[in-house]
Amino acid sequence: TKHIGMSKTLSTNVLHYIAMTIAASMAEELGKTNEAAQFTTQAENLKNAIKSAFYLADKKTFSTMKTTFLDYSAVDKRDLLGEALTILSGVADNAQTAEIIAEYPVTEAGPAVIFPQEPDTKIYHNRAIWPFVTSYGLRAAAKAGNDKFYENAFMSLVRGAALNLSN
Repeated sequence: TKHIGMSKTLSTNVLHYIAMTIAASMAEELGKTNEAAQFTTQAENLKNAIKSAFYLADKKTFSTMKTTFLDYSAVDKRDLLGEALTILSGVADNAQTAEIIAEYPVTEAGPAVIFPQEPDTKIYHNRAIWPFVTSYGLRAAAKAGNDKFYENAFMSLVRGAALNLSN
């Protein structure tokens, strides 16, 4: 677990970016222009760092994480929550937004939480569809204007609710 704790993840960094943009907006609303400018600068610096560190241009996607000192490179693994947050927060630009959703792998059951899956690894993220993550994927697909992904994710949520007689 030490290396997991030392790693850098896409979704956590994007959430920090979102928090900084909210802090900048709140400072602006309170008339604290110096603090607003500081938060805005920090947010933009983090946004650029996220794009630099996590974006895999050849795959047209963001990596889910960067590992520890053993290997600083971005992992060739996708994470629906992290990628959806890049789209919804504006970390991903318009061209990246369209590519991310178009390239995210889906199955008949819906989009997986992570991809590629690791069939021999028994962890709770693996081979799973989490409705709250799928919901963020829906919002990202709507922003990207990708009807195919949206329909797949929507039907995944409907199917899950119908099969379990619960929302």
